[in-house]
Amino acid sequence: MSIPEENCCQEGVLRRGRRKVRRGGIKIHVGELIGKELKRSGMGKKEFSRRLFCSRENVYRIIGSENIDVQQLMRIGEILGCDFFAMISQSLQREEREKQE
Repeated sequence: MSIPEENCCQEGVLRRGRRKVRRGGIKIHVGELIGKELKRSGMGKKEFSRRLFCSRENVYRIIGSENIDVQQLMRIGEILGCDFFAMISQSLQREEREKQE
């Protein structure tokens, strides 16, 4: 199932992200996904930090981080209008299908 191009969580966003192949699967750089969605949204880091109730410096830390707290990712998804969990899940399912073929 493809995600429509106008959707904020485009399939290609995850495909182009940094991925490292590891035993048992892929590692997804969540901060990079957030950064790409933030850029796509047109929202500045200052506005994003205001909505997230954190400093701009913390926004840079989030974007640079490979991992993020689930609650924080939910909040960021609400702010950006993006379901990161669905995007990651679809990518993992696609990777699993490709392995089986």
